[in-house]
Amino acid sequence: EGTHKGFDAFVEQIYDLGVTDELVQECMDVVMDENLSGLEPMRPEEMSSIQRCARLLKNKAERALTAEAEPPDDFLDPILNVLMSDPVILPSGVRLDRKTIQRHLTNSATDPYTQQQLKEEDLVDDVDLKRRVRDWLDEFGQEGDG
Repeated sequence: EGTHKGFDAFVEQIYDLGVTDELVQECMDVVMDENLSGLEPMRPEEMSSIQRCARLLKNKAERALTAEAEPPDDFLDPILNVLMSDPVILPSGVRLDRKTIQRHLTNSATDPYTQQQLKEEDLVDDVDLKRRVRDWLDEFGQEGDG
């Protein structure tokens, strides 16, 4: 068990350095090449460790890619759970997408969280959050609502 923790920490460190499973595989191929003078072929346990390392790196990279593709929770409209394209701040401090709160205001002139009176003029553009959402969309090549 302790050995696995050390191995996992090692994989974590080489992943953080940007070492990929492809690079580990290339290194393994070079070391396995019997034409290299002065090097002995790898023992089966060494080969197994390197293959495990490459597999863990690949799994970690795949998990990281999946996590990066998911927008942060604060980018999601808390009512509809969709990516906000035009976030606004209500007087209560809650952030919603403009379309969501406009739809609510057509039925009720209140803050949906506090039930206090609310007019569209009370909404404040969340310029910083809108920029961060746009940056995230640019980075991950996702399409926004507009």
